[in-house]
Amino acid sequence: MSQAPSLDGKLILIANVNIVPDHYNDWQAAYDKLASHVFPNEPNTITYYFGLPLEYADNPCRTPYMFAFEIYSSRTDLYDVHLKSKIMIETFLPAALPVMTTGLDLRHFEVVGGFLDRSGQRKECGIMQETQIGCVDTTARAEVIGALKMLCRAAGEEEDVFTFLGLRGQDDEISLALSVKSKMVKVRNPVLLAAAFTACAAAQQLSEPLAYANITSVLDTILARGYINVGTTGDYKPFTYLVTNQTTLPNTTAINTTYIGADIDAAQSLSNALGLPNPPRLVKTIWANITSDLVAGKFDIAMGGVSLTLARARTVFFSTAIQRVGKTACIRCADASKYTDLASLDQPGVKVAVNPGGTNEAFDRANLKSAEIVLVEDNNAVYQAVLDGTADAMISDLIEVELQVKLHEGELCIANPDAPFNFEELGYAVSRDIVWKQFVDTWVHVQLGSGAWNTTLDKWLNYKWPSV
Repeated sequence: MSQAPSLDGKLILIANVNIVPDHYNDWQAAYDKLASHVFPNEPNTITYYFGLPLEYADNPCRTPYMFAFEIYSSRTDLYDVHLKSKIMIETFLPAALPVMTTGLDLRHFEVVGGFLDRSGQRKECGIMQETQIGCVDTTARAEVIGALKMLCRAAGEEEDVFTFLGLRGQDDEISLALSVKSKMVKVRNPVLLAAAFTACAAAQQLSEPLAYANITSVLDTILARGYINVGTTGDYKPFTYLVTNQTTLPNTTAINTTYIGADIDAAQSLSNALGLPNPPRLVKTIWANITSDLVAGKFDIAMGGVSLTLARARTVFFSTAIQRVGKTACIRCADASKYTDLASLDQPGVKVAVNPGGTNEAFDRANLKSAEIVLVEDNNAVYQAVLDGTADAMISDLIEVELQVKLHEGELCIANPDAPFNFEELGYAVSRDIVWKQFVDTWVHVQLGSGAWNTTLDKWLNYKWPSV
């Protein structure tokens, strides 16, 4: 095999950008301004490229995410030049951040192989819809395309393989993104894929070839195991609630009776979609540890009103959002005229209750400079603090506050219900495994499109929950 053009020593960046539906055009406009600046002013940016998922090719404004593929001469060129450029800080970020949800899942790699640009056909690649790769010059383009073709040579005879991308991370992790012509076809030839990685390694003159053993997806593990491990906190109605001996169970056909809620039902739906013979196994976690427990492999997916945040997205993948929310304040109805917005809450003498370790506490500490933040360890009891006067308010996701207001009609109210304090979405967190994430995304898409999710959520919003 001939020597591939070298990308040795360069920084390969793969990023997933999650975008607010119907706002992709706003993001594109901001990106176009940034891209026009890059090559003339940043000579060490080798390629600056992104693509859309195929299913949104005919309606790109609806896309919930896009895929970025960038190569820099070094980390310094990314972090000290590109990300600190004036146009990035003053033009792109102010325009793009409001239309992004979880932002970037950003990973650094030193080896990339596969194929993204065989003949310039727009739908040549199954990972994204746009397949043209723009580079700083023709030499850089030959370098990038040459490296991307290495795996394609080894797998070109496999009938159903459409395109794939092999990666070795700078921390020696290995991953594979694979797309096939038919959604019904499964990968049947792991030996071929192993050979492809070996060929890529040899061509790049690596110290050791990429190993096939690390390619197995979480999805494959779940299917072989026969059940899914679901991490949940059990303290966020209407999504997840840990049943106690004093709790009256609802009339439900749910298999699991240890936890109840919309996302507990959703966990069973996901299990059914996977065709698993056994019900989900629910694993107790807490908000402060939800991502670290997921990364540690204590469960396959985190469910139960999980907020999509940039901080969490540094270490885990998020599914397509299942529910749009936003932070708002739950107050006593008697104080409705007193507390109408965030500024009126952030005053000396005002006490705001919060459960520790999650996005509620993070929001409070970032936005409340004068009010006193009162920690309540049990999230199930935090609204009781508002009811009994221990605290003046509790800031949480709009849907949770709406439920508490419904349960305590005339006692608890929402401060300005038509204007949440921020934009926020809920979804499901999974490990950084693109195959598993794509299955979960597909399942979420079906849940939303079929109306199944709304039916499930309505069921639990209208349930007469015990206690607060």
